[in-house]
Amino acid sequence: MTLEVPSDPFARSAWIVMQLRLHNTNLSNIARENGWSRSVVSQALRTPLYPQEVAIAGKIGLTPRELFAERYDPKTGARRHPVKSTGQRSGRNVQGRAAKRHAVGGG
Repeated sequence: MTLEVPSDPFARSAWIVMQLRLHNTNLSNIARENGWSRSVVSQALRTPLYPQEVAIAGKIGLTPRELFAERYDPKTGARRHPVKSTGQRSGRNVQGRAAKRHAVGGG
């Protein structure tokens, strides 16, 4: 059985929530399982956030490209929006030196 994903973003958001319920999960569960806030998972329904797209699509049994087709080039299949790094902040500035910590309070 092939799922027909709505192309309208608003209809698709409601469709995704319904599909998650049918799979006995929801956006909050996805957030908890991955250590994200619920708002960042919800934001992926409206704006490109690749790790969250992967998690949502996986729960429904689709690929991110199938679920969010407009975020991919139809000819090449390449993502239209760059995938941002998920690395942790290192506390270093642009030149690679440790950021200076300033004392708080009087002197």
